[in-house]
Amino acid sequence: MTRTRSLRAFVALGVVATALTGCSAADTSSDTPVTEDTEELFARSAEAVIERRTGALLDPPAPADGSRGPVRLSPVLLAEEKVLFGKLARSGGEPARDVEDAYAAARSTVAVDRVTVAGDTATARMVEETALTRRPPPGGGEAVTTEFVAEHRFVFRLGRDRSWTLVAAEPLGGPPVPDNQLPRD
Repeated sequence: MTRTRSLRAFVALGVVATALTGCSAADTSSDTPVTEDTEELFARSAEAVIERRTGALLDPPAPADGSRGPVRLSPVLLAEEKVLFGKLARSGGEPARDVEDAYAAARSTVAVDRVTVAGDTATARMVEETALTRRPPPGGGEAVTTEFVAEHRFVFRLGRDRSWTLVAAEPLGGPPVPDNQLPRD
């Protein structure tokens, strides 16, 4: 068999093996496979976190149900999220919550950009798209919508029971900081 045929056979075998195992394009460096279902689980988990944060900006704030979402939050992350929710709810976005242009509605989606796995830890880079709509001005007029795209890093840890726990969630990149985040100290 020529070198070219060997290379083609090797590539074809890799494509077939990937299709049969259900693995995605994730970069895995361990025996913990990240399937499309796992990537979807990560995206839904990240979306639940982002929706909670964004909901804090609404008037009135959406409830901060820390248990909502397809995976557990680690106790440390849950405590951090409660503090962040409180700060965001108090800020209400700018300007202050008691003026007529407080946020009245929000819509967020999250997509997986890339997942890397090392041992029992998966790091997912996510892209958030959020739209925040302010109340219409008194006396009529259109409500103003602010839209932004932000990148985040979510870290998941695989437990002994083979279920994932979200252990870290942080924005990537620099200013401007999206309305549903606080600047890093």
